[in-house]
Amino acid sequence: MPENIITGKAERFIVIGYLTAFTVGILNGLIPTVSKPLLNSVNPLFFTAIVTLTPALLFTPVSLRAKENTKIKRRGYLVLLASAVIGNLIGPYVYFVGVKETTASNAVLLANGEMVFTVLIASMFFGERLSRKGVLALGILGVGLITVVTDLQFSITAANFAQPGNLLIILATLFWGIDNNVTSAITQKLNVARIIQFKALISGASLLLIGYFVHAISINGTDQLIEIILFGLLIFSGTVFLSVETLRRLGAITTTIVFPISSVFGLIFAFILLNENISLIQIASVILIFFGIYLITRKGSVTRLGINLEQI
Repeated sequence: MPENIITGKAERFIVIGYLTAFTVGILNGLIPTVSKPLLNSVNPLFFTAIVTLTPALLFTPVSLRAKENTKIKRRGYLVLLASAVIGNLIGPYVYFVGVKETTASNAVLLANGEMVFTVLIASMFFGERLSRKGVLALGILGVGLITVVTDLQFSITAANFAQPGNLLIILATLFWGIDNNVTSAITQKLNVARIIQFKALISGASLLLIGYFVHAISINGTDQLIEIILFGLLIFSGTVFLSVETLRRLGAITTTIVFPISSVFGLIFAFILLNENISLIQIASVILIFFGIYLITRKGSVTRLGINLEQI
């Protein structure tokens, strides 16, 4: 096959990755804004169980027809099981409890901790590296995110940061940082639909079982249950699928560094739907975030060496 055709396919593969990352940013921005009103009247454990189970409804039929990329050993499935527990069971539950205890705008901004943890873990254990250009981009993103979160009112922010809801969201981003790297490695072995189905079934069924034993399964009418299922199908499931697809195409570091655009959309949605305030300083910091994202998408910003799944 001619080299220019191979190069063209590789470029399209990456471009589609950036498009899916951008879409995930929009959906991630919607999650705290749409979920917060629902969480005000339902147990977070039951809410998380239903939401994390919905991707299985969508992707089980696809998974049954899917072919594996390569054969995977038993150890690989154990890694996938651990990833499901950390990233799809513990992470979302801790996150939604945090969302219930803080504002939607705080939730979407603090969720950028996922980027920091993903980069650190990828650099230390998963064979991905930032070049000097990548480090510069990460620094610019960091300044933009700090400005957005603090609004340059550091004394107030220090107190707010220590609030339980905010700390829970930071803890959830640590779990997702681990899961992002593991999932990125697994996508080289397993079909994306099968990964999503497996993780959704494990996490959703486990949370429902836990909810049953701790008497957390309660709902205020069928209408509320339908709202939660629709949220899971239309927003959460789309986010999960596109996140995994982006991890497959771009790797853990590039994927999560592009995701901070969710901060921008999260602020917009919180302002429009929940009437939460946005300052001029926060609006200005959005420019820095987009500039940092632009730099990280430039060639040579991230080196993806890769890792054998069996080495995890």
